[in-house]
Amino acid sequence: MRKQVNRIPYEVRARRNRMRRIRQLRRRLTAGAALLSAVLFVLVFIMTGTMSDAREETGEVLCKCYRSVVILPGDRVDTLGRTYLTDRERLPITDDAAYAAEIRSINHLTDAEEPLAGDCLIIPYYDIVS
Repeated sequence: MRKQVNRIPYEVRARRNRMRRIRQLRRRLTAGAALLSAVLFVLVFIMTGTMSDAREETGEVLCKCYRSVVILPGDRVDTLGRTYLTDRERLPITDDAAYAAEIRSINHLTDAEEPLAGDCLIIPYYDIVS
């Protein structure tokens, strides 16, 4: 007597094999994407870590600070640069018009508005920290 073997039909085996290959492909794609992400992360980390803002070592650092100033009679925004921008060769703003535009921007003034005597304005100034 011959022993009867339970054989799986061809269509079922083919479908199982196709599903197994799809799972393997998905695993490989996921692993590849994870590896690529890790390599890119390491490259970006190395690139940003090695790049620097190299400057000559002068021992001085220019800091932008702000102060409140009471406007005196006759003061105009355009003339504040002569008073508060000293030592201009080291400063990022050397032009009185640019300085006045920055003061107007900080204090929300239009070009036509001038502060009145007694008004307080916030103005930027630059200080060297050594």
